[in-house]
Amino acid sequence: MTEVLPLRFRDKAWRVTNKTWLLFSNNLFKVRKPEAPTKDQKDVLKKKSTSKFYFNPRKPESKGTIVYTPEGYGVIQDPKTMAQPIPIKLNSSGKIKEFDPNLIFVDIPIIIGFMSSNFKGEEQLTIPINISPKEIVSKIEASIVGSSENVVNVQVFFQGRELSRQNNTSLERLGIIPNSKFIAVPEVGIPYTIVRYQNVYNGWGYSDKCINATAFSVNKSIKIRGFGMYMPDDNNGPRTCAVNVRFVRGIDDTGQILFNKQEVQVLKGDSPEINIFEFLFDRPIRLNPGDVYSCVQEAVGNYSCCTFYGDKGQGEITGEKDVNFTFVECYSSVNNTNKQCGQIPEIYYYA
Repeated sequence: MTEVLPLRFRDKAWRVTNKTWLLFSNNLFKVRKPEAPTKDQKDVLKKKSTSKFYFNPRKPESKGTIVYTPEGYGVIQDPKTMAQPIPIKLNSSGKIKEFDPNLIFVDIPIIIGFMSSNFKGEEQLTIPINISPKEIVSKIEASIVGSSENVVNVQVFFQGRELSRQNNTSLERLGIIPNSKFIAVPEVGIPYTIVRYQNVYNGWGYSDKCINATAFSVNKSIKIRGFGMYMPDDNNGPRTCAVNVRFVRGIDDTGQILFNKQEVQVLKGDSPEINIFEFLFDRPIRLNPGDVYSCVQEAVGNYSCCTFYGDKGQGEITGEKDVNFTFVECYSSVNNTNKQCGQIPEIYYYA
C-alpha cells in the first residue's frame, strides 16, 4: 500500500501564469493508479475533469500550436473559433482531422512516484506539452528541494532512463502521454561545517555601517544553511552587536539578494570558549557549482563594537562529501575581512 507523502511534498502542480511559473496546491487531490493509460483514461481527456486538482485546460487559439488529442499529438491547422471543430494534423499519421475544442489539450497530467529510504508516495502534476525534459526535472526538483531543509538533489527517471537536464527532446518523442509514470529519487543531505581560520584572536573593531564580507564558489551543487559570525569580546563594551545579514549571488553586495535579515542580534558568549554565533537562514539555499556567492554582515547602530576575529585563512577548503570551497575577495568588504583574516569564520551546508 502506498504511503502518504509528507505534507511538504503533497498536492502541488506547476503552472504557467502570465509567463511565470507558479506552484499551485490542492488538498482534495486523489492519486490516480499508476498504470498505462486505458481507453477509459483516454476518455477522461474528452471531457472537462471534475477534479479540483486538475485545472481547466488552456484554450489553444493559434495556428501551429502543438496539442494533445484523443489520437495523440498534433498541430492546429486553423483555430477558427473555439465553439467549432478544429482541424489538427496528427503527427503519427500526417492526417488532418477535426476535433471538438473540449478534446484538445495543451497540458497533460503525469504521475510522479517518489522513492527514498524515508518515504514512498505519489502525486500528480499537470505540465504543458511543450515543456522540455530539462524543465520537468527542474520543476520536480524545485517542488521538493525548495520545500525541504535537507534534500539537495533529485534524480528523475522515465521508462528506466534518467531524464537528462541537457535533453530538449519533445514529450512526444520520449513517449510521454497523459498519466505517464515518472520516478523521482530525492537525495537527502547531511549537515556539515567548514572552518575558515586556523587561529582566533580578540580585538577586531567596527562601527555603524562597517561591512565585513567574503565571497566563495563551490565545485558541486549543495545547499547552504547559514554562516558563523564572531561574538563581541570586549568586557567593557556592549554584550550585543547588531548586524544586517545578506547572502548575495555575485562577488559584491550589488548582485541578486538570496537572503536578507535586518538587525540580527549577535550576543556575547557565556564563556571564553564560545566565540562564534551560528546564524542560520530561514531555509537552506541551493548553490550552483562555479557561481560566486557573498556572505555579508553590516554593523548597524551608533556604537563601536569589538569582536573576535580569525587569522591564517585558506583560499581553498575541501569539506565533507568532497565539496571544495574556493574563497575570493568580496569587493563590498570595507572593514578588512578577506581570505586570510577577519570575520565569517564558518559556513554551514548540506551535501
